[in-house]
Amino acid sequence: MDQQTVRDLEDHRLGHVLLLHPGDNVVTACRDLAAEFSFAHHNRRITLTDDIKLGFKIAVCPIRRGEHVTKHGAPIGSAIRDIAAGSRVHLENMKSDYIPTYTLNLSSARQS
Repeated sequence: MDQQTVRDLEDHRLGHVLLLHPGDNVVTACRDLAAEFSFAHHNRRITLTDDIKLGFKIAVCPIRRGEHVTKHGAPIGSAIRDIAAGSRVHLENMKSDYIPTYTLNLSSARQS
């Protein structure tokens, strides 16, 4: 095993980020991470563009507008704008392709 592969594995083992499937284009933050923090992923360094809170997704490669966001080896939504590697992936830059009511206003739902 080469040194870069060892460093990649080390970053994941230290509990900074969690890759759920080798084909995913996001990882999950396992703790709060500060902007400029970097970690290894597939022989590349990914540097965070912003602070990332525990549990949020981080793009590990550029994701173009309209492309699927993949987690657990399956698409979980689509990018609504280009997302840079190292950026947080959340509702401001992706949408669910499966649950169109995730923004449903509860007060209007009660009136129906």
